[in-house]
Amino acid sequence: MITLSKRQSDILKFLGSKDEYITINKISEQFKCSPRTIRNDLDSLEKFLRNSNGNLEKKPRLGIKLILKKGLFLEELIKKSEVDIYSYNNRVDMIILILILKGKLTIEKLSNEIGVSKNTLVNDLKDVEKKLKNYKVNLSKKVYYGISLESEEENIRNTFIKIYLGLEENLKNEIKERLKLESNLSHLNIQYKIVELEKLLGTKYSEESIEEFEIAILLSSCRVKNGFKIIKNSNENRREFDVLKEFLNLDISEIGYLVTISDGLRKTKGGKEDKVTEEILKEMCNVLNIDFNKDLEFKSQIGIHLKSAIHRIKNNLTTENQMLEEIKYKMSFIFEITKQILDSKEKLLGVKFPESEIAYMAMYFDAIFERNVKSNFTYNILVVCNGGLATSSLLKTRLNAMIPEANILGICRVSDVEKKLKNEEVDFIVTTVPLAIKNYKTIKVNPLLEYSDAEKIKAEIYNKRYEKNCKYLLDKVKKTESEGITKLIKEEYAIFDKDIEFWEDAIKEAAKPLIKTNRIKEQYVRDIINVIEELGNYMVFIPEIAFVHALPENVNENSMSILTLKEKIEFGFKNKVQVKAIVLIANKNQNMNLVNLINIITKNDNIEKFKNLKSYEELRKIT
Repeated sequence: MITLSKRQSDILKFLGSKDEYITINKISEQFKCSPRTIRNDLDSLEKFLRNSNGNLEKKPRLGIKLILKKGLFLEELIKKSEVDIYSYNNRVDMIILILILKGKLTIEKLSNEIGVSKNTLVNDLKDVEKKLKNYKVNLSKKVYYGISLESEEENIRNTFIKIYLGLEENLKNEIKERLKLESNLSHLNIQYKIVELEKLLGTKYSEESIEEFEIAILLSSCRVKNGFKIIKNSNENRREFDVLKEFLNLDISEIGYLVTISDGLRKTKGGKEDKVTEEILKEMCNVLNIDFNKDLEFKSQIGIHLKSAIHRIKNNLTTENQMLEEIKYKMSFIFEITKQILDSKEKLLGVKFPESEIAYMAMYFDAIFERNVKSNFTYNILVVCNGGLATSSLLKTRLNAMIPEANILGICRVSDVEKKLKNEEVDFIVTTVPLAIKNYKTIKVNPLLEYSDAEKIKAEIYNKRYEKNCKYLLDKVKKTESEGITKLIKEEYAIFDKDIEFWEDAIKEAAKPLIKTNRIKEQYVRDIINVIEELGNYMVFIPEIAFVHALPENVNENSMSILTLKEKIEFGFKNKVQVKAIVLIANKNQNMNLVNLINIITKNDNIEKFKNLKSYEELRKIT
């Protein structure tokens, strides 16, 4: 039996109550979740309905409609489904964690633990097996024994910690309670011993480190209780060894493992790592043109994290970063700069920084950038109003009150706009009368400035903020030499001057040559659309050019395609922006040639040339 989550059952009821077709966007608004989540739920519903004499009928532009076989009632259909304790994705994680925690379980016992039928669990185990392969762990199913996991014990425990750290808070609490129950250890006792370790070592663990250390202690006790042991050097000569040994009924190898975990979570001083850490911080601040010594506390926090990360990598203790793809998408240039700097230190340190750790460091550097650079950006607005003095004064007062971050350059009549634009640096125009000015965004508002007007202005400030942010960073990562543009974009992957109305169709068109040559799978197009719907237009960092990409699972080979449009289109799901060209990037294992392409596009007047390309011959001339 295929089970449905509560939300999926509710969506089924919602569709059953409608006679007309319903769009995915309307369903997402109704259930207050992203279109991507709704699409995943609809996929599950389709599978469920196939076994229940029903189906979801889809029509382009119209949406989705529930179709039931004659004589089949919705109430009967709902009764056939079970409501899951966990969502599908959470269920896969919980199955893995419970198997590690318990050691081994029969199908029946595991299905009871998760709260689903045995048939559902058997289907879930296929995806569990796939996920475990990413961690180099095998799923073992033996008759008369049960289900268990096979790998080196240290790797199994590291897998547990990585998955645990990525859980939602309520699931973390549930797993922690399960660990305490299974291990028979007191939370307060563990906390007390961690404080004792801090005093002994003259260090301070972060809140996140304390949580991770406690989980490692609880898990070690559970695994030993179920007959699984670590084989590792004991570290008996370490000061923290005796503190841990005093309250844990574990052998010396197990204590040695926990000492290693402790090393990866605390601050260390002196040696090569300190020197390299200082170099990394200096290089980043030089790129961003920031004096880092003004914020010594923040500098210390980054240093602690970086040294802990180095220790983690050396001891194979790296953790997942659940925000990795979001960071790569929203902070693409900060991520790229961070990667370049960390990559240059790998040989000296003897480590290879994984993308998860690069993303954590990028978050720190973006915070520095936010504090020291972004806050200095100004947004210059020219207000056009043909009303009298009272009307224009009221409008200016309300703009200053409702949008204090805006810099109002002044108020002028329509006849004076051209003159003002010649003498002032204007980001966009707010007007009370219909107005169209070439190369300038105009926002028409009510002279009394209603709430909806203020929201439109704030949305444009947001777009300009991101644009200025990216322009600043573009200037910092530009190189003096780049590969030729035709080496980056092959002729067979270039499409020019297409007449397309909707942004989703434009992405599909840009992807066609890559799908045809098997560089990407068709699902990659849906992945890109999902990313834009869920995260926004963060890849339109050069005006009117969208650089689109998604997770690499559906990429077969590194590649890049372009599409230029006859006319600009509204692009994106939220905070829509105008787009005239799309660059589709498919990265299997690296941020392939993006910086090189941007170096070329941002030279001289190449942005305008690139947006308006009508042939590959014109592309060749861009240098």
